[in-house]
Amino acid sequence: MGYFLCAREFSRLMIRDGIQGRIIQINSKSGKVGSKHNSGYSAAKFGGVGLTQSLALDLAEYGITVHSLMLGNLLKSPMFQSLLPQYATKLGIKTGSSRAVLHR
Repeated sequence: MGYFLCAREFSRLMIRDGIQGRIIQINSKSGKVGSKHNSGYSAAKFGGVGLTQSLALDLAEYGITVHSLMLGNLLKSPMFQSLLPQYATKLGIKTGSSRAVLHR
């Protein structure tokens, strides 16, 4: 909802004042590619990307472009790393086993 409310208010001001410019939304790569055990988050982020695309079409006639930045690598992000133990438990994997040394 935050994406929508911010874009709505800023675009209204920009149109009213005749300002041509850019609206840039920060999103997640999960808005382009779904991931297992992450459906709620992915759904929200897909919505953010769809909103960006729709706003770009709606606001182009006013000289306002709308972009979405999808920064970073999801798998290496602190948020995702903090969720790994929960995913491991859900999948029946003992936490820490992924760090075990392979004696080959």
